[in-house]
Amino acid sequence: MKISVFFTLIFFISFNLKAAEIRDDIDCAAIFSEDHIFARFPLIKKRNIWQWYVIERTPSRPEYAWIAETGKYHNGIFKADGFAFSLLIGSADLEKTPPKNGNSTDLINATKKNAFFTKSSPHYNNEELKEKLTHSSIIKAKIVEDDAIMAMTVDKPTTDEGKRGKATHIKLTAILPESTESYICIPKIEYIKMKKSPKSR
Repeated sequence: MKISVFFTLIFFISFNLKAAEIRDDIDCAAIFSEDHIFARFPLIKKRNIWQWYVIERTPSRPEYAWIAETGKYHNGIFKADGFAFSLLIGSADLEKTPPKNGNSTDLINATKKNAFFTKSSPHYNNEELKEKLTHSSIIKAKIVEDDAIMAMTVDKPTTDEGKRGKATHIKLTAILPESTESYICIPKIEYIKMKKSPKSR
C-alpha cells in the first residue's frame, strides 16, 4: 500500500502541478545541516480546526501532501535530481475511514512520512533500492511559529542520499484540498552548522 501511495504522489508531481505558479512571495525555506535536510512549508491560511479523510473532496488524489524535492534551479527551470521526502494523507480506503479533525499538529501527526526516489533518479527502476529508502527513511515534522510546517530528514543515510546530487535548491510542493492554499516554491538551500549535544557518559 505504501509503495502504491507514492506512485500516485509521483504522478501528481509530474503532471497535475507542472503548470502551477511558482510562488516567491511566501516564506519557504530549504536548509542543509551536517546531519539533516530541512524544508519549511508555510500554511497559507491559519485554521483552529483542520479536517482530513473527507472522501468527497479528493476522491482520486492525495488529500494533503507536502513534498520536498532536491535539485538545481537556473533561469526559471528546476531540474530534479531524483530524491524527495514528503508528508502525505492519501485518499486510499477513505470509504472505510471516518473523517477526522484536529489542530495543525494533529494534522501533521496523521501524515505518512517517507523519503523516496522520483522518476529523475537513476535508482527509480531499482525496486530493491526504492523500497529500502521508502521503508528505512526517518522523516519528522512539526508546526513552527504557528504558521508553517518544518519537515526534516532524521537519519544520516537518508540525509546523505538527499545530498548526493549536490542540490542548490529544494522544490517545495504543497497539495491541499483548497487550490488557493496549494503552491510550489523553490527556495535556495541555506547551510547551517548545528551545535551537537554532548555525548552522554
